Amino acid sequence: MADELTIPECLYHWSPSSRRKSIRKRGLMPGKKSVDGSWCPPVICLATSAELAWSLSGRNHPNIPEWDLWAVYLDEGHQTEVLFDDRYEEDVIKEVRVYDRIYKRGVWYVASRSSNGL
Repeated sequence: MADELTIPECLYHWSPSSRRKSIRKRGLMPGKKSVDGSWCPPVICLATSAELAWSLSGRNHPNIPEWDLWAVYLDEGHQTEVLFDDRYEEDVIKEVRVYDRIYKRGVWYVASRSSNGL
């Protein structure tokens, strides 16, 4: 493992488009109901690429018709946990979990897509 881990400046998050208004107003907040409504995750999950972020969220919920991609820039001081992809010998970040609110100033709308990719 590297002596000092550097989290990329820009990370990605997919969210159902129905949450766009709330995200633009409040940013991303842990503790909101999961997309299937089954629990309230205490974290916000981010990935190092849009494709990886999709594999962690939208791909698993084909019943949600439209998704938004958000570019996320973390301020100093966020409580984070980094998960690594164990398929590689070197440190490859699989997911960054953030345990506190990411204010709207750090969240930028990028694009939308349907759950089937069209």
